[in-house]
Amino acid sequence: MPDPQIRFDDGAAYEEFMGKWSRLAGATFLDWLAPPAGWRWADIGCGNGAFTEMIVQRHAPASVSGIDPSPEQLEFARHRLAGSPLLEHLQPGGGEIVFHGGMKVGLEFCNRPRGLKPVPAPGTA
Repeated sequence: MPDPQIRFDDGAAYEEFMGKWSRLAGATFLDWLAPPAGWRWADIGCGNGAFTEMIVQRHAPASVSGIDPSPEQLEFARHRLAGSPLLEHLQPGGGEIVFHGGMKVGLEFCNRPRGLKPVPAPGTA
């Protein structure tokens, strides 16, 4: 029997294979970080939205932006988080993301984010 493989192009398959670990690691991280309510979050490499969902459920964020290069993962995340008024956007990664308030961030993806480059909003540099 072949070893199961992580499928980054299928949110449901990824959830089945990695979901429990994503939630376990996410819970441990959020317990350690202990963020106050009202933060604005950017979940870079959000995958199928498991960690994004935890942020929304546990920490009363002001907003959450989920960014991932996989359209299939993002579609799963959109469905998972449907109806959440906290999401600014869930969009394919790569290129430049403009957040609410004009802050721009350049993203470069491989299998995970390799670099984040803040770029000042026009007229503020």
